[in-house]
Amino acid sequence: MKTGNCYAMKGKRKKNIQKADNPAIAYAITAGYFLLILIGILHHEMWRDEHQAWLVARDAHSISGLFQNLKYEGNPALWHLCLYVISSFTSKPVAMQIFHVIIAVSYVFLFCRYAPFSLSVKILFVLSYFVLYEYALISRGYGLGVLIAFLICVLFPKRNSNLLFISLLLLLLANTTVYGLILSSGLAGIIFITIIKEKSYRNISIVKLTLPAVIFMAGIILSLWQLYPKPGNSFPVSWSEGFDKNRFYLISWKLFSSYFPIPDLKGMHFWNTNVFTSNQNALNPVIPIIILSICICIFIRKPLALLFYAGCTAAFGFLFYWTLLVHARYYGHFYLVLIISFWIARYCKEANIKNTLLRMMSGFGKMSENIFLVIVLAVSAAGGITAFSKDFRLKFSTSKEAARYIIENGLDNLSIVGSTDFVISPLSSYLNRPIYYPERKSLGSFVIWDNKRNSDLKLMDIFSGVLKFMEKGEKKVLVVLDNQSTYVQNGQTFNLEHAMLSDDVRIDLLKYIPPGIVEDEKYYIFITEKILQPSYRHRSKILPGPKP
Repeated sequence: MKTGNCYAMKGKRKKNIQKADNPAIAYAITAGYFLLILIGILHHEMWRDEHQAWLVARDAHSISGLFQNLKYEGNPALWHLCLYVISSFTSKPVAMQIFHVIIAVSYVFLFCRYAPFSLSVKILFVLSYFVLYEYALISRGYGLGVLIAFLICVLFPKRNSNLLFISLLLLLLANTTVYGLILSSGLAGIIFITIIKEKSYRNISIVKLTLPAVIFMAGIILSLWQLYPKPGNSFPVSWSEGFDKNRFYLISWKLFSSYFPIPDLKGMHFWNTNVFTSNQNALNPVIPIIILSICICIFIRKPLALLFYAGCTAAFGFLFYWTLLVHARYYGHFYLVLIISFWIARYCKEANIKNTLLRMMSGFGKMSENIFLVIVLAVSAAGGITAFSKDFRLKFSTSKEAARYIIENGLDNLSIVGSTDFVISPLSSYLNRPIYYPERKSLGSFVIWDNKRNSDLKLMDIFSGVLKFMEKGEKKVLVVLDNQSTYVQNGQTFNLEHAMLSDDVRIDLLKYIPPGIVEDEKYYIFITEKILQPSYRHRSKILPGPKP
């Protein structure tokens, strides 16, 4: 009776998967997703990291110039190369968003059309947090990595006849991000093991084996060359100097957060939060360890899928621990590894398990795999729908509002001094002009994370740039700051809303634009003006420091 029920369940599952393989269903789901993402991205205001990539590509006048701009970015060039091509036709950053929509729709179509899952699983996946929100509405290079990884999954069942194409995809995947590099290495590893284990190399010529291997290794070397930290890199990474139990507890919880990404909705700054908060104590890793154990049981009868899952999960965990870069866009790759592992597991042979304990674990995994996958996807879908709806109703970043204010009030023709540079840089993208950054004491657009950048500015470090423009004969200079309009220097508080920078230069606050979802992107817009006869004796006076 039990056997009959088991076969009935397998038959029902197979029938559901065959139904989901209907091309018409894939096109229908993809069309619905496209409309949803199009609506969402038209209501999404880009934040500084999106603009940073766009500016790096837009302001490169050649391929060699692009690589020079990328020197301190810590990313391979593929995403920026795509933006470089796009920016040669238009200077409007919305073009990047349109391109990213195409990428997201493409990988969703691949999943809906070719992934061996039921219709319910596919729908939940499309609505999941990272697919509906993080890697769709926010235009970064991670979505490009998802697309290439899914293309490799599509070709995985016929890998022997597509080795050359797969090797080219692996090269591209390795050059998306450092996370793409890890995924590329993991996928290449299991494909190589499959060829050896199945002895399929006997039916493949030496040339057809060697050339893909050379292409893949070239991609790895190229990616590592670009990722290797350049001397003087000042990007704020908290490198690990040894074992830190608090780091370990934090990273272990990020695995849980990636599988169950429901944002904390208490305030508007929900991004990179999770309603399931962790406690920094020894109990913190317990739930992630339980989840890892369940996944090991699920994949244990498919050793290649288990190797990919365990290897990539461990590699990502080590990377997050080492760098402490643990925002959602990073730890979302834990989730991506899980999905890819389920996908390729359907095409891997089951192992003949003889050990009693391992056979019991395999039996538990076989019984729970669909339940576990549906629970993960359902919770993630709840998080995705929540984040999508909040992004639709609230401003993600207010940098666009600040740029609009500047343009509508005819201030965009003035010289602009902006600090902090990485918060102000989106204005350069919208205004399509350079800004004077006191951090580097020079005009620029994107942030250059080298040792020339001074992140510890004093009050007069900021205003010396203003006075520099005034000395050149400019009557007015626009100043945009991300800090409050009062400053404390040498124990004295200065109110910048109405003050004198010097005997003949006054500063007035024109507009304060509060932050959106991105909490630290707020803008204080000031006008500084040279006056012939000082009439602001009642204002606090800020004495200038040494001339720059």
